[in-house]
Amino acid sequence: MKLSLILFGIYSVVLWLCVPLTPTLETFGYPETVNDIKTDAQILNLLQEYNKAIVRTTDILKWFLFGFIWFFMTNIYLYTTHRENEFNPKNKN
Repeated sequence: MKLSLILFGIYSVVLWLCVPLTPTLETFGYPETVNDIKTDAQILNLLQEYNKAIVRTTDILKWFLFGFIWFFMTNIYLYTTHRENEFNPKNKN
């Protein structure tokens, strides 16, 4: 259990470091008025940056959920088999 918690912690930190650090998702990255966007190319660039950040964040969330479910189910399995072996009358001397 201790080893799997350490490995899951390392896995979570690696995924956290993969989260995109784009200023486009922060409040100062939004255009404040319509006049801030003068061409269609600016709109396209803004939407592409948002899309890249959202897709990357979604991928990281997907991998985190996969790792969390794997970790959770593995530990439940190990715990139940340990408890079963502990209370199984066939194992008693």
